[in-house]
Amino acid sequence: MFSMFSRLALVATVAVTAACAEDLTAVNATYDAATAAWSKVIAEGKTAGADLATKGAALAVAEADATGKGLKGTFDTALADHGKVVAELEQAVSDTKAAVEKAQADKKIMPVQTAIDAGTEKFTALSTKLTAAATAAVTAFDGLKAHVDAEAAKASAASADPAAKDAETAKTKGGEATFTFVYTDKDAVDEAASAASLERLTKLLGSCDAIKVELTATGVEAKAKARAASLQKLMEAKAKGKIAKATGAAGDGSTKVTVATPCP
Repeated sequence: MFSMFSRLALVATVAVTAACAEDLTAVNATYDAATAAWSKVIAEGKTAGADLATKGAALAVAEADATGKGLKGTFDTALADHGKVVAELEQAVSDTKAAVEKAQADKKIMPVQTAIDAGTEKFTALSTKLTAAATAAVTAFDGLKAHVDAEAAKASAASADPAAKDAETAKTKGGEATFTFVYTDKDAVDEAASAASLERLTKLLGSCDAIKVELTATGVEAKAKARAASLQKLMEAKAKGKIAKATGAAGDGSTKVTVATPCP
């Protein structure tokens, strides 16, 4: 049994402890409000990161596109950095929770508030870091997307341009490309007026060393033969030995170029 003295001491201790305990209602409410705000920042950061990751995954970069691959690498790094900061924020919230709960056990307002303030300071600094990381990730994404869009536009324009088909034509025996040349009244190629077609044909003949083609100028047959001969002579100076045959035939006035020996 407790002695009278022991019972009195125990009662006194309990009384002192109760008297020293402080009302944490207000400071706990402050902590709850802070954690709610922190959770919102983290959730928004995760959503933004996931959204960028989805958009980035939809941007296809060709294996041969060195610039695009570099931009993709920059974006991937920026996105990963953004994710790391979000993880740091989550850790900061977890650390603050542990510190606050430990302080709450002592039933003292000041230690709890001190833990909250320390957590707030750390979270604020990391939030600034998250904003910078998000800006870097968005900037990297925008740069990558602009490049991919530009490459797609170039590809689209090329596919609509007959000249774009020349490279494919050069790879296939029997492949055919159509050209339009302007001729003088003596059935000679008008080089100034035919500059674009001459450049295009020169590029085709320069596709590889092996390529050889046959020319068929069309129109009134007698004139077409003379025009084919004029074109062959002109192209010999630009791509010697690449024209295996030049003939004329009745037709619409265009010139057909058929690959006799394709690129390997």
